Amino acid sequence: MAVYFMRRADGAVKIGHSQNVKMRAKHILYHLDEDYIDIIRTVPGTHLTATWFHRHFSDLHIEGEWYHFHKDMKTLNAPEEPTLTFRSWADWLHFQSD
Repeated sequence: MAVYFMRRADGAVKIGHSQNVKMRAKHILYHLDEDYIDIIRTVPGTHLTATWFHRHFSDLHIEGEWYHFHKDMKTLNAPEEPTLTFRSWADWLHFQSD
């Protein structure tokens, strides 16, 4: 499993996780109806790792798993075993639906 950072033509970056990042990129391209998406980075990790990155870059959130690009997306590493705390029951339920 890997966490990926993929940038579309307008510069927005999708942060997600997949067992097959190249196939995921093809799927995203198909649904975006774009000719190009740049895989700017992959790191080993699970949905917990992806969620850690989502929370870290939450001030750059656009919608869904899309974020405005920040240079730290190319270098920042998540903790080896990220832990998540939830501020409310609703936060926990949202995490369970990811």
